[in-house]
Amino acid sequence: MKKLILFILLIAFSFANAQKKELRNANKFFTAGEYSSAIDLLESSVDLFDSSDDKIKAQVMFLYGKLHTSMDDFELAIKAFDMSKNLGTSDQLLNPEINRLETAIITSAVGDNETENFSSAAVKLKLVYDLNTETNKEYLYYAASSAVNSLDYPLALEYYELLRDIKYDGIETKFFITEVSSGNEIEINSETEFNLLQKSKEYDNAREEDTDSKFPEIVKNIALIYKELGQ
Repeated sequence: MKKLILFILLIAFSFANAQKKELRNANKFFTAGEYSSAIDLLESSVDLFDSSDDKIKAQVMFLYGKLHTSMDDFELAIKAFDMSKNLGTSDQLLNPEINRLETAIITSAVGDNETENFSSAAVKLKLVYDLNTETNKEYLYYAASSAVNSLDYPLALEYYELLRDIKYDGIETKFFITEVSSGNEIEINSETEFNLLQKSKEYDNAREEDTDSKFPEIVKNIALIYKELGQ
C-alpha cells in the first residue's frame, strides 16, 4: 500500500513539473515575441494543463490573455483574462494587463476609423466599454458614432438605446485660466494642473465650464434611425 501511495505521489509530482516546464517555455516564447509558437505550445499541452490545479490553469489563461492582446485578438483576450480571474488571479496582476488591453483596443479602433473601417471600429469601441461599464461610457458613444458611419443602423440603434438607458450625458468640465502677462485665456487639460496654476501669481480669472449634454442628441439619433429603418 505504501508503494502504491508513493507511486501515485511520484506521478503527480512528475505531472506538476511537466506542467510548470511547459508553462515556462510558453512564457519564454511570449517574452521573445514568438506569439504563435507560444500559442502552439499551449494548445499542444492542453491535455497536460487540463489535469492541473486551478493555480496553474489561472497562469495559463493569464498568458493566453497577454498573447491574444499582443496578437490583436481582443475578444479572446477578454475571455482569457475573465477565466484567469475566475480561477484566482489577483487584480494586482490583472489590472495592468487589462489596461494594456484597453489601450491596444483603443489604438486599433482609432486606426480603423482613420482608414474608414467604421464597422470594425464600432465593435472594438464597444469592447472598451464592456471592459469597464462604469468608467468607459464615452466609448459606447464613440461606438455608436462609428456604427452610424458604417451605415450599420441596427447596431447604432442598439448602442444609442443603451446610452439612453444608462442616461449617458457626456458632460465634461473644461478648465480655463488667464495668463496675466499676455491677458490670454488658456484651456487647462487637467484639474490637477488647473488647481496648481490658481496658486500662481502669473495666472488669474480661473473658471470652469461644463460642455453641453449629449443626451438630447442621443434621443434625436434614435428617432432618426427608427425613421431610416422605416419603423
